Amino acid sequence: SSVLEWTDDEVDLLAGSHLYTIASDLRCTGEATIRAVNDLLGGDKDPDELRRCLSILVTRLVRLDDGSVALVPGLDLLNHSSSSRSYIAGTREGVHVVNRGLLSKESQVFVSYGGKTSGELFLSYGFFPEENPHDGVLVPLDGGETAVVGIDGSVRLVGSELGIDRERVRTELKQGVRR
Repeated sequence: SSVLEWTDDEVDLLAGSHLYTIASDLRCTGEATIRAVNDLLGGDKDPDELRRCLSILVTRLVRLDDGSVALVPGLDLLNHSSSSRSYIAGTREGVHVVNRGLLSKESQVFVSYGGKTSGELFLSYGFFPEENPHDGVLVPLDGGETAVVGIDGSVRLVGSELGIDRERVRTELKQGVRR
């Protein structure tokens, strides 16, 4: 299930890891969204039902090529594989599953949910992959951002695919090691 539906005791199991902070932030944002939606709907809706609905919604959104998101029925049936040669491409006019490899008849089609660590996949989608070339260590940076230092030496900001100032991240990581 989504971290939005976890109990406090379940989130507390992550204490001591940086996933705890991310999970807490996701839950806090989710609760604010639930309160706002409930207010828009008259304030008399069951928060647990709204939480369940929000959990279902956010795990099924697809990021389009322009950065916006869409709910595309059926795409949530495609499972994740880090080694998939298929991906989702879409604009406001349409969404497609694009395959860059060979598929055998009746084989399952996998897509990559993106270059996420196992922890990010767990918090976002509720599973740990068996193998993940995108794994790494989550490192908190000044200003509240989090970097992932990959097992391959790559560096990226959590939730950010483009526009990373790699030198600033590396400098902050080096300073953090010295502290």
